[in-house]
Amino acid sequence: MIKDFFILDFSYEIKDNIPLIYIWSIDDEGNSCVVVERNFKPYFYVVYEGNGDEIIENIRKNCEVLLITKVKRKYLGNVVDALLVQTFTPTQIKRCREKISRINGIKSIFDADIRFTMRYSIDFDLRPFTWFKAEVSEVKLEGFRAKKVYILDKILSHYEGKIPELRAIGIDFQIYSKYGSLNPRKDPIVVLSLWSKEGSMQFSLDESMDDLKIIRKFVDYILNYDPDIIYVFDVDVFHWKYITERANSLGVKIDIGRKIGSEVSQGTYGHYSISGRLNVDLVGLLMNERLTGHIDLIEVANYLGISPKRDSLNWYEISRYWDDEKNRDLVKQYSLENAKSIYLLGNFLLSPYSELVKIIGLPLDKLSVASWGNRIEASLIRTAAKSEELIPIRMDNPNRSSKIKKTVIEPKIGIYSDVYVLDISSVYLSVIRKFNISPDTLVKGQCDDCYVSTISNYKFKKEPSGLYKTFLEELSNIQDTRKSKVIEELMSSFYDYIHWINSRWYSREIASAVDELSYEIGKLVIDLIKNSGFEVILANDFLVFVKGGSGDKLNELIFKINSLYDLNLKVRKIYRSLLILGNDRYAGLLEGDKIDIARIGKEDRDLCELVRNVKRKVVEEILISKDVKKAVKLVKSAVIKLRRGEFDIGELITWVHIEKDFSEYDKQLPFVVAARKAIQSGYLISKDSRIGYLIVKGHGSVHDRAEPFFFVKEKNRIDIEYYVDQLLRESLKVLTPLGVSEESLKKTNITDILDMFGASKKK
Repeated sequence: MIKDFFILDFSYEIKDNIPLIYIWSIDDEGNSCVVVERNFKPYFYVVYEGNGDEIIENIRKNCEVLLITKVKRKYLGNVVDALLVQTFTPTQIKRCREKISRINGIKSIFDADIRFTMRYSIDFDLRPFTWFKAEVSEVKLEGFRAKKVYILDKILSHYEGKIPELRAIGIDFQIYSKYGSLNPRKDPIVVLSLWSKEGSMQFSLDESMDDLKIIRKFVDYILNYDPDIIYVFDVDVFHWKYITERANSLGVKIDIGRKIGSEVSQGTYGHYSISGRLNVDLVGLLMNERLTGHIDLIEVANYLGISPKRDSLNWYEISRYWDDEKNRDLVKQYSLENAKSIYLLGNFLLSPYSELVKIIGLPLDKLSVASWGNRIEASLIRTAAKSEELIPIRMDNPNRSSKIKKTVIEPKIGIYSDVYVLDISSVYLSVIRKFNISPDTLVKGQCDDCYVSTISNYKFKKEPSGLYKTFLEELSNIQDTRKSKVIEELMSSFYDYIHWINSRWYSREIASAVDELSYEIGKLVIDLIKNSGFEVILANDFLVFVKGGSGDKLNELIFKINSLYDLNLKVRKIYRSLLILGNDRYAGLLEGDKIDIARIGKEDRDLCELVRNVKRKVVEEILISKDVKKAVKLVKSAVIKLRRGEFDIGELITWVHIEKDFSEYDKQLPFVVAARKAIQSGYLISKDSRIGYLIVKGHGSVHDRAEPFFFVKEKNRIDIEYYVDQLLRESLKVLTPLGVSEESLKKTNITDILDMFGASKKK
């Protein structure tokens, strides 16, 4: 039969030494289904020199392979002799690759680290969230929860079509821990909430405190509702790790996928996979959106207009609320509102990111946790494969970026009104396309028909179009028709990609050439803006901040610049007021009184809540009132309250996500000291845990006085002056560029005290 299928995801398993690829889909009748591909074999390429037949014989002696074929492929634009080496299973590739690399005559190995399912999707140009038409046979196979199972006979075509209605849910759960360190072996889940199109569902503990019932009900609900997408808000990759470990400790498995027996497991890019379903981490999408410096569900949902601002409950206080029967409903309602916000936020982000999925070819769950660099590379691999270009193996390099930021215009520190922010990232894209800059066009010898960079004299062939130019032109054509913000962001991130040393196609010559040529054009653009009557108050790699003139006049100028230099400049934002503290340190007030504090907010991740909140209020006060004196009073008032003990202990806790083994950390870091103290007292603290600590009074260095927060029950144990110093230090980062001295901020007089009580107002 011939049927059409909408692709959700790919996975595979080995049966009887045969790799089976599962294309998780929705068929044209709306059924969840799996299409089974039985005939695709894993392979990689070997570039060689010398006698090909002898090399093939040596490969067969050293490695168990299915088939070796002589082929012609391209490497950096040049045709080379290569061997296509097929293996029986994907896991054999790594073993064969290591053995083959030692054979005489082998120059390089390519395509050997591309995931098996991605290789398949590339070769047949199948992308998630698109459709394909195929000849299939419906079968009855055990081991699947999908409504239909098909054996693939032949793919006939692939195309974009309407996305069918996808069943989605948002999930939230809360944990009961009296001791402040979450331990899945002993701390139960007290409430688990789900939200879907049909409404809410919630499971909570009874008096027995046995959460095994909750977990079983949760598993049953997922299997009965059969969602295509599960949305989570998984800060620090916590939720699935905890719930799976908790279930294991109770002797049950979280088997909720569409493949029976396939448990929730951590996969590519660190995300948790659920077979046949998309487990989408919204935090990953938001971090790549660069919305805020501190990712918080309630703040983000309010910022995006998805749900109103509401009170938050600290996870370490859940046990206290739960123990008070009058407050249990508060915990339940909080969790339910979280699940609702997660569901609504997921659906809000689904539309733009579904476009990105189609372009890049990564399933939505993997895309949600992949960096922009990995997203670009996944798409570049597809572009390269179309032209039979060999794919280099990625090499790990300790240096993450070769980019040196250049300040085109030194920032003019101060507070400004009515500022236009111009996005000039298209300068880099224009340079790459105009000068055909690409790893496969780079010429290191003599060239009579090449583009040449201005300073270092790097040469690039004018013809044919290189990999990078082809890729960017494909994206540009798509963007012309779809006008997608995420596609625009993907293109803008290409500059970062060419400076990413860990990328497959990294070239120092390319990175330098783009910098040299774009820097010159950028200066010409800025000079033209200044000569047209606008004041440029800040300009960096990607953005130009301008004042003066009307919006119409600016639009006319942008049109002129775009026409003159073949660019795509545009107004990204308009700030009603803008605070500039440095080249990459600014915050602005947008229409609708939205505060854009992301650039300054990035500094705040290792601060306690009280200091972070005061610093944010200082910025907000300056943006709204433009009165630095009011901001100073706000800080002094916070210091007085801190010294008077008018705070909650929880406000002073500093939280750190433990991202690696303790042996890899400096032993003198406060959170490491606090974590070791907790471990010595029998608490479970490990990689991927979060540790909260307080600095207490006493002798010795600060790090020696770091205590796990659950060791500190009384305010008088806390070193208040440490937090006063932290508050002043962070506030001065905002106030010092505006002329406020450390001495004046520390000085507190009777007027400041009276101001706190509203007693010194002028009559």
